[in-house]
Amino acid sequence: MLRADRAELVSNIGQDFPSSGIRVEVTPSMTPIAKGSVEGKFSETKHSYKSRFDLPGLFSKYRKRRESDGKKDAALDLLEFERILVEIIMDLNRRAVKPSRLPPDALQGTSRVASRVGFYEWALTNRPGFTRSMTPNFVYEHLLTKGSGSVTPGGIKLDGEVFNCDWLREKAYLTAALNGTYEVRVSYNPLFAGEIFFYDGKTNSWQSASNVDPEILQRRASFPEAKEYRVLQKQFVEQARLNHRKEQRERTPEVKQAIKGAVAEKSLLPAHPKTSKRHIRENRATEKAGFRGAGLNGALPVPPTVSACEAEAPSPTPPTSPASNALPSTPVEPTGAAKFKSLWSKVSAVNK
Repeated sequence: MLRADRAELVSNIGQDFPSSGIRVEVTPSMTPIAKGSVEGKFSETKHSYKSRFDLPGLFSKYRKRRESDGKKDAALDLLEFERILVEIIMDLNRRAVKPSRLPPDALQGTSRVASRVGFYEWALTNRPGFTRSMTPNFVYEHLLTKGSGSVTPGGIKLDGEVFNCDWLREKAYLTAALNGTYEVRVSYNPLFAGEIFFYDGKTNSWQSASNVDPEILQRRASFPEAKEYRVLQKQFVEQARLNHRKEQRERTPEVKQAIKGAVAEKSLLPAHPKTSKRHIRENRATEKAGFRGAGLNGALPVPPTVSACEAEAPSPTPPTSPASNALPSTPVEPTGAAKFKSLWSKVSAVNK
């Protein structure tokens, strides 16, 4: 794996690494912690006064009031400054390695093999394709970033993110956290906030836990990017709360004024509580009668609606003719209204 900055992959040379089988990880922007060695030397070159090269124009990273920013003392052009940077990089390559890293057959040469660049040259010639057998936990204990996470009933919390998996639930990690949170060893890749690994002491193994937020997994965000994402979420929520409170302050007086006007209008109306209750009882009885007729599945016919004018005016009697008087009288069938009235009187009598 090769960790590179975004600028390194712009050139044509940078495209040869993925095609050769080397996995290249691009560090996120504005995250110097992802490439601390290089960024540390850049910071030492620009800000530190303890470096071997006393460069003109150095300034403090956290300048105090009225402290120089280095612009007046700067004297190097771009070409001279580039040569000095190359010299600094070569100086890092000439540094000695740890004695424990030198194999026995490397000690047969000169002392140059003990430097970083000399040891790299010797390994290309004498140990091409050399691999080592590591323990299953070597990657988690030495290659990944180590840390400590808090086990909560919702999962493992690390840097503001929550991670969970079936292993935590099956092994009662989450149940034990009901009595209080506790710490657990974790290892993670700072460039990917979607997954961490925690150590299980009972099985002497490292288990994987995924971020409970699917957006982090989908975007493959790093921990700095996830942190920035959480900050933006909180800012949006706080702004929405402020807008809500502003709307409340503007709308509440209008609502209170409307309520106050309605109460004032009602106080001007004459109060007839007994009459109003009597009307309520009459309307309720009418509704019950309508529902009762519908409940008998149409057994009771609906009475015809008669207007007040028709009820007061007497029904005109048709003129009788001599022929009609001569006919024998026959029994008259009761009308629908009469049937309804008789049946309803019986129902009312039963109810009483």
